[in-house]
Amino acid sequence: MRRILLLSLVFMLALGMTVLTGCGGTKEQVMEVVTYEGEKEKVRISLSYPETDQYRWSTNQEDFGTTTDNAVLIGKDFKIAIQFTDISQRFNSEFEVFRASRTASYESLEEVSYGGINGFTYYYEQFSAYIVQLPIPHDPTQVLTLYVYTKAGDEEGTTAIFSRDEIQQILDTVKIEPLQNEPSAD
Repeated sequence: MRRILLLSLVFMLALGMTVLTGCGGTKEQVMEVVTYEGEKEKVRISLSYPETDQYRWSTNQEDFGTTTDNAVLIGKDFKIAIQFTDISQRFNSEFEVFRASRTASYESLEEVSYGGINGFTYYYEQFSAYIVQLPIPHDPTQVLTLYVYTKAGDEEGTTAIFSRDEIQQILDTVKIEPLQNEPSAD
């Protein structure tokens, strides 16, 4: 009886250490970076994903869904496109006013937090995609927009893909970091 108890304890400790140290088959992460220079701030956006042949990062126009994309992460059945939106010019507002207008327009709008940044997401029927909007810190007129396109083609299928842990974990790696503005060479 003692031997069974001892073996059970050793097994549980080994399993716990494997989980805590990440030695259970975790994959290396690839971090990609896009730089954006708004009127008030220059920022670096980073996004990470597992290093496998299932993902491809692209800054080529032919891989983009629209002409306003800056970069795209392509997966087996999805694309995450990165865009920057100047809401002061396109929507004549700042982030909180923009959020309120979207809340009134989209029933599916939900508050989200990715990478510690509070924003919102909603299903956009025209593109059969989920749109994630995150404010650029210190510049309430600039928004990081992530379009999550899928091959599903309908809201139910797109929602199922968008909700997967794989997608949510990638989105949760988003970081927005301010860059120091370079002094001018006057």
